[in-house]
Amino acid sequence: MPTAPVLRVHPSARDCGMLVEMSGVFAGRPHLLGPVTTIGRSTECRLRVEDDALSRSHARITLVAGEYVLEDLGSLNGCYVGDRRVMRVPLRDGNRVRFGSTVMMRFQMVTEDEQLALFRIYEAGLRDALTGLSNRKQLEERLRAELSFAKRHGTELSVLMADVDRFKAVNDVHGHLVGDAVLKHVATVLAATVRTEDLVARFGGEEFVVIARSTSLAGAAQLAERLRCALEQQPVRVGALAVKVTASFGVASVQSEAQPSAAGLLARADERMYRAKALGRNRVVSCQEPDR
Repeated sequence: MPTAPVLRVHPSARDCGMLVEMSGVFAGRPHLLGPVTTIGRSTECRLRVEDDALSRSHARITLVAGEYVLEDLGSLNGCYVGDRRVMRVPLRDGNRVRFGSTVMMRFQMVTEDEQLALFRIYEAGLRDALTGLSNRKQLEERLRAELSFAKRHGTELSVLMADVDRFKAVNDVHGHLVGDAVLKHVATVLAATVRTEDLVARFGGEEFVVIARSTSLAGAAQLAERLRCALEQQPVRVGALAVKVTASFGVASVQSEAQPSAAGLLARADERMYRAKALGRNRVVSCQEPDR
């Protein structure tokens, strides 16, 4: 299954090979190459790319006598270095490598310091500065990858949208420092309550999103209720001040949508979150509910 990027530094080599994605939603993501690196859509590939243009086992890069050698594994759409289709070729620093029709990467040799710098730059671009959660960019990247996997394998996937209730009043009454403390508190509670395979992101302002892998609409509604209760039961403490925090949740799932898309799932969860607000706040809406 698709996962958040794991940033590893090569454990021993002073100079080693790396592929950096140059296209798609993961542009800029670095991948260190091992002695043997298989590339393709299969979960068994070391470098897994969820893209229909790639074969399950598309290509292999092998370290041979100090050189990284690219080999096509009989792929349908081919491997290209520059504009030339290749079957087996040594890679040179700076080569542009294309897998299939759409997946473009750059091969480069890097030192340990360069590895760290590239990983830190990429990671910094995926984090919300205030809360430390994933930011909207990483959320959208991850949701597209998770949705592609769910469609291909027929698995469940749900999205939860949460909005802090009456957040503007917190800022107006207590000031923005307390407001920031509330957002950081909400981030901490959400991250501590979900599973390790789920992703929590700050969507913007006082809105947060959870991507719940392999979770049905009913299961996601139960998760949202646990999150709602956890927030309600833990006030934010800033010095002597205790601020009660609640949130309204909207839930959507792949299985409940006729033609699920990343934007569609977020829009449906957002719609239901606003429905929860209209029904009195501090509640979960996972389907269209009548007026009360």
